Amino acid sequence: MQGIRGRLYSRLLLVLIVILTLLLLVSTLAFWAQELWLGNEYQLGKYSTKIEQVFESPTQWLPGERINKDILVVNEGTVPAFVKAQINLNWFGQDDLTGEPYGLTFTTKETKEQEYAAVVSWGSDVVLLSRGTSSVDSLSLGLPVVDTITAANGKWLLLDEEVDKYGNLTFYYIGVLKANETTPLLIDSVEMNHQIEAKIMGTQTIYNKETKEWLTEYLINPSYSYEAGRFVLTVNALTTQATRDALRAVFKSEVVAEQAIISYLETIVNDEVGSTSTTLEKMLYFDEYNGEIQFTPINSDGQNWFMSFFEMLPGGEYTDVLMIENRSSNNYDLYMQVVPKMNQSEMLDELLQLIQMKIYLADKLIYEGTAKGNLYDNTTGDLQEVLPLGEYKAGTQNKLKVELMLSQETRMQYGDLLTKIDWRFMANEITELKPQEKPPTINQPQTDDTAMLIKYISIMLLAIMGISGCIYFLKRQQKER
Repeated sequence: MQGIRGRLYSRLLLVLIVILTLLLLVSTLAFWAQELWLGNEYQLGKYSTKIEQVFESPTQWLPGERINKDILVVNEGTVPAFVKAQINLNWFGQDDLTGEPYGLTFTTKETKEQEYAAVVSWGSDVVLLSRGTSSVDSLSLGLPVVDTITAANGKWLLLDEEVDKYGNLTFYYIGVLKANETTPLLIDSVEMNHQIEAKIMGTQTIYNKETKEWLTEYLINPSYSYEAGRFVLTVNALTTQATRDALRAVFKSEVVAEQAIISYLETIVNDEVGSTSTTLEKMLYFDEYNGEIQFTPINSDGQNWFMSFFEMLPGGEYTDVLMIENRSSNNYDLYMQVVPKMNQSEMLDELLQLIQMKIYLADKLIYEGTAKGNLYDNTTGDLQEVLPLGEYKAGTQNKLKVELMLSQETRMQYGDLLTKIDWRFMANEITELKPQEKPPTINQPQTDDTAMLIKYISIMLLAIMGISGCIYFLKRQQKER
């Protein structure tokens, strides 16, 4: 009797384990059918500018000789830039570039006036701001004069044609230098002034009575000996990303004329520079037939990308909108969660932390933190935990709006990096009895169906263990009999 009862219990236990395993497997399949993963990708713009020069130093530079020297600035990056250039002019001894420089000007023998020893031919789009001339006695550089900064659009603008005590002239490019574009020529050529006299003006021969020899002496030019000198022209370009914040930080100046130029450049910053808003509608909806979540992306590559922003700039603002609609005849509770990518480098994760993010559901702020899902404070939910997006009855619609801003403190080392993160959406059907429980939070980064596979394997192992246990118990019962 006791053996019959044991066999009955064993069979009932086996049937119970099989039923529970099947129910768990079916419920798991049903739950995972209501899930959708959307990829998000963010990439900083590549910031890269350089001075381009075409110049071949002459071995022997003679008065009146013109040397080609083309100088301009190139934007090799993907983001627009502002450009400021400083040109340094100096004459030094032939073998001494560290000693006291010669004067830039000399008094000509013919006119008895001051002229530059090296005459620079400027580009055709280089102009002088009339109000920038600090002295009426300044030696002219031969530049056309404009009365307003506006008149210098698309040109190089010189603030003051009087070279400072260090031999510097300061220019601003009035405009935004876009990606893969170049500025106009700043310098075209340099000529040694034809009125420069030779170091040796002549010779004289004198008879020395004591030695009874004829001696030849050189007559040396008493002025600066440019013939034995070296002219050094150096160009330093200061560039910055074409945003108002970067402009103020990098081009800040105490000079009133420069402040006026900086203020003007602020006004011509294109409102689209450093800000992007998507205008095409992206749709997340519940299918009418089986309630599965569907997503209609804009990208033609067919991948489930929601937010894809490239060429992001520090201080730039970006927005995207996702319309959510229940096209089915059933009611659903919707949830979302941010899931970091597996095996993404530490630097790419740091970049996500530099992107500030706000999420609005029907104009109500539901999250404020980083793009990685971390909070700044406790006023909103943590996106790395499951965040409820509310109930969606049949036929209802709502709007999810995302606002991003890349931190102004973002350093150039992040330039051109592409970082990614996944958004996980989950929908649970609301039954007449009660809604299904809240989906679990994924604590470990997942990028595919690995979690589902692990869950299925775990369930099957559990079932195998249960069945094996029952078989072992039955065999043991038989041996005891």
